Amino acid sequence: MTTVTKIKRTRRMAREPKACTAAISSTVVTAAKPPATALPTSCSGAHSTTLAHNTTTGEPAAPSIPDTNAASLTTTTHTKTGKVLALLQRPGGASLDELIEATGWLPHTTRAALTGLRKKGWLITSEKTDGVRRYRITAKA
Repeated sequence: MTTVTKIKRTRRMAREPKACTAAISSTVVTAAKPPATALPTSCSGAHSTTLAHNTTTGEPAAPSIPDTNAASLTTTTHTKTGKVLALLQRPGGASLDELIEATGWLPHTTRAALTGLRKKGWLITSEKTDGVRRYRITAKA
């Protein structure tokens, strides 16, 4: 008895992560057995949005718990959001104009970024002194 092999390409939704190219090319459907659901071993998994795994043992990595202590608020300034966080963590905070200058964003985008930081758990306060509103991070909620 001959089995017919056919490469099966699965379709993905627009917001779904792209599958590993090795997984697409090696998924073969035969009449004798169903296709494998796991990714092949050649897939690095770096582009996957699923849980991270330890590359040496292959076991799932322990989830990292961020430190919520206000004294240890550290950020990276490699991203625009990191620059915004660094400016907001200064003792005097930052004005909207300073944030716009640092990021190159428009005012409405900069305000939306502040809202996004609030949704991520940052406690942002705003004070208006001498007609200028200044935003400052007091702690991570």
